[in-house]
Amino acid sequence: MRPSTSPPSPAGDLELVSAAQAFAPVLVVAGSAEGQSVLGLLEAFQVEVRCAEKPGWDEVAFALRRSAVVLIAGCSDPVSMAKELRAAGIDFRIGVLCERMGERTREELLSLGVKHCLRLPVSRGELARELTRLTLLKRECPSTGFTLDPLLHTVSHAGKRARLSPHEFALLQCLMEHASRPVAAHVLKAIGWGPEMPRKSKEQILTVAICRLRRKLKPLGAPYQLVTVRNTGYALSQPSRERPDVPETAAL
Repeated sequence: MRPSTSPPSPAGDLELVSAAQAFAPVLVVAGSAEGQSVLGLLEAFQVEVRCAEKPGWDEVAFALRRSAVVLIAGCSDPVSMAKELRAAGIDFRIGVLCERMGERTREELLSLGVKHCLRLPVSRGELARELTRLTLLKRECPSTGFTLDPLLHTVSHAGKRARLSPHEFALLQCLMEHASRPVAAHVLKAIGWGPEMPRKSKEQILTVAICRLRRKLKPLGAPYQLVTVRNTGYALSQPSRERPDVPETAAL
């Protein structure tokens, strides 16, 4: 799938750039000079950007906390990178930009949660359209029954909807990534607040946020509830289950 060689119309390009304020933050996983060129194009959109050749904990926390779009750009092995991101809890709003991509690679990427695949190089207009598609994606989680809208910061179930704060949204997204499995409290703090965590209320801030989130989820009537797992953290769990499974992620 080759990008169009014809330049985008100036008017259409300007409209896309003017909509930049609606774009989600972006994490760029750049594995080549061609992938790095995407950063120059992103500057025109005035969007918050992080870049890493190999994302670590800080980049993963940023992506989950900010509901970021993730662009794997110019990596020699995009499939392995997509698998690493998925293992870290990122399997949503991912786009891949590669110089060459076979159909088998494309199908494997799609099976790993990648939403769109484009050929490098890309124009500013093509990148803007890609960001728009990924930004507007809603996250559906059939196992929990919840649907997240990252653009509006809402969660819905069976036609009912609740608006969440950015911190509550980040916490729920992380808990949905590990449905039925507990997530350690310090992991949730890093996802929800990161370096913005207030020192004075460090011990209470997660407890208060969880209580508020629990109150907002209850009226939705979803089959999963937000429960406290003793000596571990929190989890989304079905009421019929006595205790969620304890995965390795709980020890992060």
